[in-house]
Amino acid sequence: MTNTFSTNYFDKDSTFKVELISNTLTANRLLKLPNVDDTLATLADIGAAGGGSVTSVALALPNIFTVAGSPITTSGTINATLASQTANTFLGVGNTNGIPTFKTLTTTDIPSLPFTKITGVANITQIPNIPTSKLTGILDNSQMASGTNNSFLQLDSESSGGRITWDTATSEFRLRNSDGSAYADLRVKDFYVEGTTTTINSETLNVADNKITLNSGFTGAPTEDAGIEIERGTSANAFIQWNETTDLFEAGVTGSLLRLIRESTGTIVAGNISGNTVTVTHNLGNQHPELTVKRTDGVIISFAYTATNANSLTFDQSRSGSTVGWTWYVKG
Repeated sequence: MTNTFSTNYFDKDSTFKVELISNTLTANRLLKLPNVDDTLATLADIGAAGGGSVTSVALALPNIFTVAGSPITTSGTINATLASQTANTFLGVGNTNGIPTFKTLTTTDIPSLPFTKITGVANITQIPNIPTSKLTGILDNSQMASGTNNSFLQLDSESSGGRITWDTATSEFRLRNSDGSAYADLRVKDFYVEGTTTTINSETLNVADNKITLNSGFTGAPTEDAGIEIERGTSANAFIQWNETTDLFEAGVTGSLLRLIRESTGTIVAGNISGNTVTVTHNLGNQHPELTVKRTDGVIISFAYTATNANSLTFDQSRSGSTVGWTWYVKG
């Protein structure tokens, strides 16, 4: 059965006809077009293998994919799936433009890393080489690894630098050596301690200052004793202290502190003498001191005295003549 189709395709005032030899479109059918003189010309032989020069189709993809079913020669399906990759690698482009590949993530691939994005706990082995310029925000206590020796900051290198650690149990910062096995040395300029307790476990304490101020935080009228206590193991501790109640220095062991002997000295001048009465102001706070007077030639003279109050006394010079220029010593 033959069907004939005509088309209004004009070429040099001629009408072209398309003749379909059969209306059943199955394999091996011949499609013919008429020449200008109405003779037929064969266009193609449509066979089972196709009518062109392509006999198969293949699919080529980058090596991040695995291709199956390629090539196709007659019929079939080509499948492409992502290929297995090395662990801990990621598909991406580094800090310069390029074709994405699977690569190990480096610090240059991270524009910034907020601490809020860090889950779990962080220590020196988890973020060993991330520059501090990449880190933003605050690393809080809940993100610190628990324990007494968990380093989160490496100073210099692991072979020569130190580590800063955080003890979550005691809330203490600790400065450790390069491998974290022991404490490291610390040298600072001015050092301020704001807490209420300072414990020094070193066996040698060198202080360049020639004065040590105790009880420096006290203001107002004095009420607190202050001094130095010496630990003596199983024996009673020894003390040297200032007794604020008696205004005297004391020394001894626990429960048996004795007043320290103090001495005051001065030179007798005419203004200290009224008649034959010599007044000595010693300011020792003691009404029973020991008085010694030394003449200008070095001879020691003893005088009976009368305590005017706890800080001054008088004696009579009538038996020795003028004592002007003599030196007095009061102990008590």
